[in-house]
Amino acid sequence: MDITTAISDAVSLDLITHVVRSDIGMRREENQDSFTIIEGEGFKFFVVADGMGGVKGGAEASQLAAVVLAQCLKSKNSITDEDIVSAVNRVNTAIFERGIEKPEYAGMGTTLVGLCFLGSNFYVVNVGDSRAYRIREGGITQLTEDHTLVTELLRSGAIDESQVENHPVSHMLTRSLGPTPIVDVDCRLETSAA
Repeated sequence: MDITTAISDAVSLDLITHVVRSDIGMRREENQDSFTIIEGEGFKFFVVADGMGGVKGGAEASQLAAVVLAQCLKSKNSITDEDIVSAVNRVNTAIFERGIEKPEYAGMGTTLVGLCFLGSNFYVVNVGDSRAYRIREGGITQLTEDHTLVTELLRSGAIDESQVENHPVSHMLTRSLGPTPIVDVDCRLETSAA
């Protein structure tokens, strides 16, 4: 799933436009993508969750992520990185508990990526391998780091860039929402002028 946003350097939240498109792809029988847009007086937050397709309950996990995150943040007028991380941790707890309630969904999970605009700055948040990119003046910059085993292998020097795409563990996540009771959430502030 892609959420594409168009912004200028002097961002008015009312001027942010978006398009949402989702495709099941060629490997799965079920589309497990969910998205939400959360708006407060001082922010606009775009979020994509992509259920883990190798485990039952991925679609439910991604939907739960979108709903719980919106419930946690919708009443806020302003937002901080602590608010976002706390809300994502609540999402993780909700998905983990659903997996306990429904034993057939044990280990259910989803990835999550989001951009929360605050005028000329924005927060980037992610868990898993769903990505956010900045596209500007003909260049593309990846704003998130994949939480995958192959990324860890690359960072450690065990493999090189040419081995990443077809590596046998390229699909294995090191972080996701739901399978474990605690998760480490990446969240940082960026400037749209950067």
